[in-house]
Amino acid sequence: MVIPEHQDGINVPQDTEENFLRALSNPRVLGGGRLLKEVHSVVIVDVREFRSSLPSICHSKNMKIIPVTLEVGDYVITPTICIERKSVSDLIQSLNTGRL
Repeated sequence: MVIPEHQDGINVPQDTEENFLRALSNPRVLGGGRLLKEVHSVVIVDVREFRSSLPSICHSKNMKIIPVTLEVGDYVITPTICIERKSVSDLIQSLNTGRL
């Protein structure tokens, strides 16, 4: 994971998550128009990830799943944390080709 030099990962504004959830209710953001109320666990999932079982596992754990085509990453769990899921062989290939 890459963290900019000017940010130590601790001093994230406290209202960032609130602004993130508010943006999700905006019809112009993420194909939205969805109003999220009292949802504590929201995960934005790349639509190509639905071939794996992880999105359904997250849903079974009472997480709100929002399918979106993401340009970077596979899962967005907070406004500042994005996860890229890789198999070991894909990770090795990404390291060898310089993509990662």
